[in-house]
Amino acid sequence: MSLLEMDNKMEEALTHDNKIVFRNLKRIEDTDFDSIIQNPDDIFPENRREREFFELRSELLRTLYETLNRLTKIEGDNAIEEKERIAKETVLRGVELRADIHEVLTPSATRKLRQDRRDENEYYEGVQGAIGMFGFERKPTPHVKLEEVIGSSFDRAKNHLMEIVETGVYSRIMTLSAPGRKVRSNILLIGPYGCGKTELARAICADKRVIGASVSVASTLTAYLHESVNNVKRIYDAAKKLYVEGREDKPVVLVLDEFDGWFARGESGSLVTTDMHQIENILLEVLDGMGDYNGIITMAMTNKPTLITGGILRRFRYVDVVGQLITQERADLLRMYLEKSLPVDSEVKESDYKIWAEKLEYAPGDVVRKVVDEIHFKLLPEYLKTMPREAKLVERVLDKREKRAGVLSDKDIAYVKNKLADYRSISALEISRAVDDLLLQPPIRKQIETAKVVYREAGEILEEISGAGTNPLGIKREKIFLILD
Repeated sequence: MSLLEMDNKMEEALTHDNKIVFRNLKRIEDTDFDSIIQNPDDIFPENRREREFFELRSELLRTLYETLNRLTKIEGDNAIEEKERIAKETVLRGVELRADIHEVLTPSATRKLRQDRRDENEYYEGVQGAIGMFGFERKPTPHVKLEEVIGSSFDRAKNHLMEIVETGVYSRIMTLSAPGRKVRSNILLIGPYGCGKTELARAICADKRVIGASVSVASTLTAYLHESVNNVKRIYDAAKKLYVEGREDKPVVLVLDEFDGWFARGESGSLVTTDMHQIENILLEVLDGMGDYNGIITMAMTNKPTLITGGILRRFRYVDVVGQLITQERADLLRMYLEKSLPVDSEVKESDYKIWAEKLEYAPGDVVRKVVDEIHFKLLPEYLKTMPREAKLVERVLDKREKRAGVLSDKDIAYVKNKLADYRSISALEISRAVDDLLLQPPIRKQIETAKVVYREAGEILEEISGAGTNPLGIKREKIFLILD
């Protein structure tokens, strides 16, 4: 091939290659790369949990990347030992970060449930599904202690409940030694709204010796014909299932809140009244154990005792009027609510608590707690606004403690109290104003008057069924000392 032919070939090749290059460049220029670049809004964390997860994950990947870089650069006689040391440190750090990531992605309720499973502590809440369906859903056990429910009327109920629980653990002995092999271990609590009935029930449900199960009676009433009646049976069948699945080693405490809801009456001959009569008949059977419901302890609560018939009352081993507080008990309750979690000035004396308790005469426990709510919602916003940096630090510490332990404890309450004490304490004048301001509120005055009515009705009912020294309904009860004028 001549030199001229070679030049022509090279020029042709170069021209051809340039055309390909130009064509490729044009294709690249026309490509919409914006459509394949991730939008920052799509990857930006939407909440705190996502943000903490991204931060921990980035730290984990960065730790692994930096360690690999360090390992590739280590040389010398002791290289193997040094690499092993660094690798071990990285693995341990990686395990810690992975655990932190897991905790961030795990809600506090899930962590509490995990601890409950380890402790074999069971608590359930009733859930009504589609028509014809009812079941129990596992929930974290309530964080309530029996000693936090104050009052001599509660002491009677506590003793009765402890007697039931302690004997319920030995269900086989109790059943075989009972007349007709039927053990009646039911309790009815009568008290006004806010007196502490629910807190007592939650405390019992948190006891490891029982399986706690709570049902709001109002949620079981439906507009569908006879479904409310069927729901009564379904509740007890579901509770029996919990008992059987627990290998019949723990009694089921079945808490029925708003128990009077099953006994409301409509016009004579109406479907509502017919259903209510059928509900009453079913309750008579299940409370008597006729459907083999041994192992289930019914703990019913009401603030309308006049709606419950004598036949139903007779099925309860105990009927206790709870929440009646004498002056000293109201003083003790106010002190407990205040001094457990808030910094009270050392100049506040026992006599001050007694004066405030006398002002709160006839008030149920909920009203006493609302006094502390008034003080709390004045102190905390003031503290958060005045000391924002310290408040954020305290919140972070509590967040870490909760993630590590699964639940905040009395130790953490004391920690917050001490931090608030560094800011300021609560004076006697502040407490007096909170009591006076609360008693001026119409809803509070109405709540106190309603409590009086409930206790009066409860006293009349118990006196009537006691039969002046006899007990025709077979209810085991102690003498009730009413504090009403």
